[in-house]
Amino acid sequence: MTRLSLSDIAQMLIDQAEQDRKEREHLTKLVADTLAALTEARKQTAAERVTLSRSKLADKATGVDVEVVPQEGESLTAAALRAAETFEGLAGRYPLPNGAAHAAELGDGLDAWRETLDNGAGLHAVPDPETTA
Repeated sequence: MTRLSLSDIAQMLIDQAEQDRKEREHLTKLVADTLAALTEARKQTAAERVTLSRSKLADKATGVDVEVVPQEGESLTAAALRAAETFEGLAGRYPLPNGAAHAAELGDGLDAWRETLDNGAGLHAVPDPETTA
């Protein structure tokens, strides 16, 4: 077995410390890249869509289906309002056999729905628990 001098041991420790520093820098860069990827603005997907439809079965009425996917930079709320406008136009263009655009009067419900969107409450796929009780 060979004896190592103190300077050889010191050099080995310096080399190991340098290797550890490079590895730490590499890992820090990987963590920063991962964090940046996780926090970047999420791109909209086709999974986010608004669908409005009117029954096609009642009295052989012409069905009206509108499906809207938010465009780049458009919020889901804006897409929902765009879908509602298109739907209303088509429902008026293809009325039910009784001449009405809808099976029931819209009344204040549509205005309340639009206020909900405007107030930032957003769209809900399921009813809120408070409102169903």
